[in-house]
Amino acid sequence: MFTIAANNSPAGSDAIGNSLDDYLRAGFAITRSTNGISSASIPSASTTDLGTADAEAVTVTGASTITSFGTVAAGIKREVYFSGACTIKNSSAIVLVGGGDITTNAGDVITFRSQGSGNWTQVNSSRPVGDITLSGKNLVSAKDSTIANSVNNPTRGLVIQAEVSGTSA
Repeated sequence: MFTIAANNSPAGSDAIGNSLDDYLRAGFAITRSTNGISSASIPSASTTDLGTADAEAVTVTGASTITSFGTVAAGIKREVYFSGACTIKNSSAIVLVGGGDITTNAGDVITFRSQGSGNWTQVNSSRPVGDITLSGKNLVSAKDSTIANSVNNPTRGLVIQAEVSGTSA
């Protein structure tokens, strides 16, 4: 598949015949891999091969030290949900924001982009918070939230937007 439509098959004048199913399946596979959640988690290891994930969002389990995310084509993005405490080592193979190692917590989500040749760059991260309290009022408790605790839930985070003005009662 190419990013330029004219380079893809069928070209518009091709007889599709029995190949239509193959073209549709290939197109849907690409759509799922860039917008879906991986069908299986990947165990943490020295090389935690994100290239084996069949979708963009993937869960990494375990508590091993990670020194490589494997080799995959440049530009591939993976949103990685960690279910445990892994240490990700900053190196030329994994370039982390701030230049230091990261120890993950359960619920951390870090996005990486492949630079090709086994090199990955951290592009984003989020860490769940515990209770959010404002002026003694408990607004939300992440530990009591099904969304925040569910590893298998496709909703990987909880965004809270609030406008605070004046004083609270």
